[in-house]
Amino acid sequence: RHDASMYDDDDDDDDLTGTVPEQAPNKKKIKNDSTHNGSNNNDNNGGGFLLGGLAKKETFAVWALRSILIFVFLASPVLVSIGVYRYLKQQQDDEFENNWQATAQQLWDLLGAKLLSSLAGADALALQRVTLAHELNQSFPFSSLPNAGVLGNQALQQAAPSRHWGESLLVTQEQREEWQDYADNNHEWVEQVSHAMEQNPDYADQAAGMQLEHYSYEICYNQVPIVPREQQQDNATYAVSWNAYPHLPPDGFPVYNADVLTTEGQEDLFQLALQVNQVLFSRFLIGRSSNLPYVAMIMPLLDRGQNIDFSTMSELEIGALPKFGFTTFITDLNELLEQLIQENVQGIQVVARTECQGGERIKRIYQQHYVYELSGNTVTFVGGGDSDTDGGDTDSFVNTKFASLQQSSTLLDLVSKYSSNNNKNRYTGPPIYQDYCPITFDIMPTDITKDQYTDEEPRNFAIAAVVIYVFTAFLLIVYDLIVSRRQSIVMKAAVQSTSIVSSLFPSQVRDRLFDIGGAIAGAGGAVVGGIAGAGGAVVGGIAGGLGFRRRRNSTVAQQEQAQDEPHQKTTRRHSSLGSSGKMGNEGLPAIRATPPVADLYPEATVMFADIAGFTAWCSAREPHQVFILLETLYGAFDEHANKRRVFKVETIGDSYVAVVGLPDERVDHAVVMVRFARDCLDSMTMVCNSLIVELGPDTADLALRVGLHSGAVTAGVLRGQKARFQLFGDTVNTAARMESNGRRGRIQASQATVDALEAHGKGHWAAKREDLVEAKGKGKMQTYWVSPQNAASSKETDSNSGSVVTAKNMPNIEDWQSAKMEGLISWNTDTLCRLLQRVVGLRGFVRNAGVQSPSSVPTTDKSILFQRSEEINFVPAEPQGSSRMLDMGDAVKSQIKEFVTEVSSMHSDLPFHNFDKTTHIALSLNTMLNRAQKSYNSTVKEDFFASDPLAEFACLFAILIHNIDHPGVSNRQLVSENDEKVTIYHGRCIIEQHAFNRGMELLMSAKYNKLRSMIASTTDEWNRFRQVVVNCVLATEPLDADFHDERCDQWESCFGSNTSSAQNNRRATIFMEYVVQAAVFGSFMQHQHVFNKWFERLVLEVHQAFQVGRTQKSADYDWYEHQVFMFDNYVLPLATKLNETGLLGGTGREHLDYVKENRVQFVERGEKQVRDLVHRIAIEQKPITRQDTLAESSVAENDDEVTPAVIEAEPT
Repeated sequence: RHDASMYDDDDDDDDLTGTVPEQAPNKKKIKNDSTHNGSNNNDNNGGGFLLGGLAKKETFAVWALRSILIFVFLASPVLVSIGVYRYLKQQQDDEFENNWQATAQQLWDLLGAKLLSSLAGADALALQRVTLAHELNQSFPFSSLPNAGVLGNQALQQAAPSRHWGESLLVTQEQREEWQDYADNNHEWVEQVSHAMEQNPDYADQAAGMQLEHYSYEICYNQVPIVPREQQQDNATYAVSWNAYPHLPPDGFPVYNADVLTTEGQEDLFQLALQVNQVLFSRFLIGRSSNLPYVAMIMPLLDRGQNIDFSTMSELEIGALPKFGFTTFITDLNELLEQLIQENVQGIQVVARTECQGGERIKRIYQQHYVYELSGNTVTFVGGGDSDTDGGDTDSFVNTKFASLQQSSTLLDLVSKYSSNNNKNRYTGPPIYQDYCPITFDIMPTDITKDQYTDEEPRNFAIAAVVIYVFTAFLLIVYDLIVSRRQSIVMKAAVQSTSIVSSLFPSQVRDRLFDIGGAIAGAGGAVVGGIAGAGGAVVGGIAGGLGFRRRRNSTVAQQEQAQDEPHQKTTRRHSSLGSSGKMGNEGLPAIRATPPVADLYPEATVMFADIAGFTAWCSAREPHQVFILLETLYGAFDEHANKRRVFKVETIGDSYVAVVGLPDERVDHAVVMVRFARDCLDSMTMVCNSLIVELGPDTADLALRVGLHSGAVTAGVLRGQKARFQLFGDTVNTAARMESNGRRGRIQASQATVDALEAHGKGHWAAKREDLVEAKGKGKMQTYWVSPQNAASSKETDSNSGSVVTAKNMPNIEDWQSAKMEGLISWNTDTLCRLLQRVVGLRGFVRNAGVQSPSSVPTTDKSILFQRSEEINFVPAEPQGSSRMLDMGDAVKSQIKEFVTEVSSMHSDLPFHNFDKTTHIALSLNTMLNRAQKSYNSTVKEDFFASDPLAEFACLFAILIHNIDHPGVSNRQLVSENDEKVTIYHGRCIIEQHAFNRGMELLMSAKYNKLRSMIASTTDEWNRFRQVVVNCVLATEPLDADFHDERCDQWESCFGSNTSSAQNNRRATIFMEYVVQAAVFGSFMQHQHVFNKWFERLVLEVHQAFQVGRTQKSADYDWYEHQVFMFDNYVLPLATKLNETGLLGGTGREHLDYVKENRVQFVERGEKQVRDLVHRIAIEQKPITRQDTLAESSVAENDDEVTPAVIEAEPT
């Protein structure tokens, strides 16, 4: 047991009250652990832990063996299939690599042979050129190739696959003028070449696509040479292009009589060719039209004999040979690789690359990669380029997957290797220069190549192995599942039952239930009721198996407790369990086999909290809304209970029952309970205010009544069907009386609870209630209003009740009215937005809207009396389309809120016909439509008007505006007063027509353009919207005799005995008007509290009109007879008709029952009620306000019954 200070964690101002609580010795801080936690919410894991531990202990070996077997049978097929697959795959890979080596060697041989052949042909042409010049007694450079076309064609064939051949002759500065004369007079070879090109058009076509880049000449044929400044020297030498085959196109660059030493981008190549007597290979050149790479081979024209073998000569000997010039052969790289084509070659990638240093005018390094793929009879250019000029990543075209199998060889290596292996075809011409732009070839296979040597055999064998193992494992697993399924079902039921037990009972009680063991099992589902069923027997059976162990532990604990008995406080709970624990006699029910689980707790505080006005509030709500409120509210209470360590007993309807002092005893039980009650009051206000938009504005009118009493409590498990932990005793009954006789938003406590507060220094929390409370079965009792706050300052006494009302807890009427109005506006705004979103969603679902709504009301007559239509063409939506909602944007939502706010300001400040009443009608209509929508979605009734979202929105819109500028008197009174609007509106439905015009004028203002465009996108939609509003506004005046008769006739024709000829739209129209009238009469069709509330306000409004002379009769003159007449001739027939249609589902029957009940109550008490209300108003000479309602005594605010105390309350 711990003193109160251990739990004094409140936030009240003890030091300001002048009262210092008693200080208990050895004050210390107690941790918030389960030992001191009275809430059952923190004890839910005990039973589950016990049963779970037992299951783990007993089934661990089986579970472990099963896991090993499952792992083995799952791992075996995986491992075997992987092994088989890897073994067979490796064999295929080895075969592929061996074949690739042979294929690569074959490709190198082909490429080497072709290069050697091309070199040999070029060397033969160079030798032939020099030999012919000598035979013709021509001296270089004044020499031309005789029959140039024929010899040039032969040269290309010998040096295949070259596409172009040309020669450059060396001309010195002294020979320049003589050469120019020679060139002008000896260009007949050009015609010879042209004639030969006509005979061989293929060469011409190839040359056309070979206009190479970087060629720019300064010496042109038949022109005076323009010599660069740096070459204007006496010893200058020119390499003049002369004989060539074939010609290149004339629109390109000159190809003869040009100094190739000035070629842009190739100066270093030709300068080097001028200096060395060796064969040179250029870097890759790009064709201007084909964009494909080429390579140039430069062969020197040396003065040599026929049989000179350059391989036997030294470098100095070769360099000493006279040079007349050099020949250039340009070869297409694609055609060169075509020499490698073979039928068995598929998907081989060839990379031709080179890297070389530029000349003096180009200070950069060339890195070139060109990628080709050989497949069958085709060579495909994949990509590549010059990384320096193109700026791209040429390596991205290279397939690196098979980089390990790549083979590389330079051009020189290929020629040397093939030449040494073939002595007969050995190359004996000038050597190849090695230090300039070495060309390297890389070859590697691809996936296509590999596919020639691989197949799906490894995968098929692996799949077969997996199938065999999986099938075997499947059979064993199925067997195991069948065996373990029964055990799993049993254990699941046991765990669920244990969890239910843990959630229903405190930890101590739950443990004792398990100790009882077999008895609970015999009782079957006695503990867990219908939820657990057979699970109760399972729990009992398992608990019975543990009975001996747990009883032994319990005995040891009792012995230890007995040794500490002298050192503990004498206050003990008196257990009703016998010490013997002897089982019952044979033949008795199983529930009697063991003693009951019950205890007496001598010190505890019980709280009853009830929601005032809940039953009436529920009558206008849908079921899910009721549960939203209760779940949110009681969830907040539960959080406070966990925090304060309060034990939640149960919820009975809208009553919340809690207790402190059991099952863990606490001496500060009253203090904790008062704090918890205060938390509940605060949560009630916050929750109700937060749910206004979702549940309706009158949700904020709900309040909590709290009653507290302290004393001894008998608590335990009442075994049997749906057993649970319950409280019994006078303390519980008295706490219930404290609540039922309490007031809204107040905590009423008994003398015993106040005494417990004073014992812990909290007596200043209580204020005596001056009037005595008449409690059923208790007589008159002195009670107290309790507030756990500093109440010593600014105290005011309620003259009626004597209760203490502080400045802090007294509501401010202006603030309350402002918050109330904001709630009404918010709810109407949210409802209209939701309905309009459905309209927009359906419009997007059916068609694309693009037509703006009309900008003015399409009528010149203010009166709408004759605009009522008996048949409106509704556009029903299918259920799946009616639920489609689209976002309208913040601008439209803001306009809706602004519109609702303006409409609220246009309502008169009347007791009855005010914006509050308008919202109540809208709420009633919205509830009916929501409930009826479920019936429509399930039956798809075409005569239900709310299947048209635009019509539903128009109905709510009409309700919103129908009370604008209400004068506080009836239309009949306005006619008798000869009001100016009587003539305008033809003396009928004056108030309603005026409200319609005011509301529509507001909607048609320019600031609501976006809102109107959302309501109607076409003229037809606008007309339908307006027509629905007209009918609904006129329907809000049910007392107009002509309209009443018309509607009755139309109803009979549509829903009477002969309805075969009635059309759906006609039925829907009259049904819509009757639903609107049902919403107007909503207070008649709801709980009696709601009826009394609005009836009193109507009486007050009528009496105020009488006081100012606007009516000739007071409300007590014939108002009772008038209301009975309304019941019998309007409300009751209306409810009966709507119920008979079945279109409102269960709502129709509910409304009819409320009407009948309210009529019976009104006939019995209504006459006296009217008289008393008028009497009160006459005495006070002021309206009944919210302030009076908060201050007056309303003992009978209990929702369970309506007593005469509500009607016969004494005037304040």
